[in-house]
Amino acid sequence: MSRADLHDRLWPATFVAETSLRRVIAEIRAALHDDERRPRFIRTVRGFGYAFCGDAEEEGTDRRTAEGMAACRLEWSKREIPLREGENLLGRTDDAVAWIDSPSTSRRHARIVVSSGTATIEDLGSKNGTFVSGRRINRPTLLEGGDQIELGSVLMTYRVFRAAGSTETKRSRR
Repeated sequence: MSRADLHDRLWPATFVAETSLRRVIAEIRAALHDDERRPRFIRTVRGFGYAFCGDAEEEGTDRRTAEGMAACRLEWSKREIPLREGENLLGRTDDAVAWIDSPSTSRRHARIVVSSGTATIEDLGSKNGTFVSGRRINRPTLLEGGDQIELGSVLMTYRVFRAAGSTETKRSRR
């Protein structure tokens, strides 16, 4: 959202110093324990305003994985990014599942398509290429758990977690 739109919604027909909006955003970030340098919820769009960057899902969506299904994720630095069924865009664009703030990463760098617990990755014509386990890819490539993915200078690890059955009950010692 642009700074002007935020200003108009927060303080309609009122003059407020430009620093007021920055202060409100800082207070929101503090309440959410969100770091401006590594945002989880609110990111700054330089020269424009602010954008929501958290994970969102439809109300009522069951986040648990059905028994026998797989949960696919990317590990990036200290972040864990869940991949949803279907297309997951990676890059510097606002609609990316993993917004990557790195000049070596293209806006629409790559996509991972998840289908029935398997995932394929495809480079989208990026300038610096997409690599899987050290190999540059030029067509959709099947991912295996533990594969290292490089998007420019950004390194991620692909993980697959299989849903197990019920928790085993520990036998008591007597």
